[in-house]
Amino acid sequence: MKPKIRNILLLVMFSTACLECTYKLFADSLPCGGKEIAGMKCIPAGEFIRGSNTYDADEKPEEKIYVSDFYMDIYEVTNEEFDKCKTAGKCQECLKAGKCNYIGPRYGKPYLGPKQPAVGISWYTAKEFCEWAGKRLPTEAEWEKAARGPDGNLYPWGNEPATCEKAIIAMGDIKGCVD
Repeated sequence: MKPKIRNILLLVMFSTACLECTYKLFADSLPCGGKEIAGMKCIPAGEFIRGSNTYDADEKPEEKIYVSDFYMDIYEVTNEEFDKCKTAGKCQECLKAGKCNYIGPRYGKPYLGPKQPAVGISWYTAKEFCEWAGKRLPTEAEWEKAARGPDGNLYPWGNEPATCEKAIIAMGDIKGCVD
């Protein structure tokens, strides 16, 4: 083989190998390995401030913690999805065991339809639903990291306290903003 052709072939082979290495290194450096899952969002790993020294006592102390990357559903579980779990004979075991109950529609509101979020479900039943769906509930730290967003806000909407336009507010037995 002529030296010029051999050098070109070696260059092409080396270039291909480097492109593959670059791609692999790049993919490995992406949150969640660059993998996309339909209906879910990758929450990148990193440190964030969990808790608050300003508000409720059970939110103290404020601390910087690290959370690995994870996926979270983009949308809430709908009544329709939850009903499929019940129809499959799941999402009811804790009811039978007397560990929890399905509270039903919140704030005395009627069932709002199959595409509305399922509400009034205990932690145990939510855990059962996630397992049925091949997922898991987020940890408290994961939930707070996702809710604070990439800027680390106090709330999903920013740093201002809740208003009727931003959240459903409940204080003890008093429930507001639920017209």
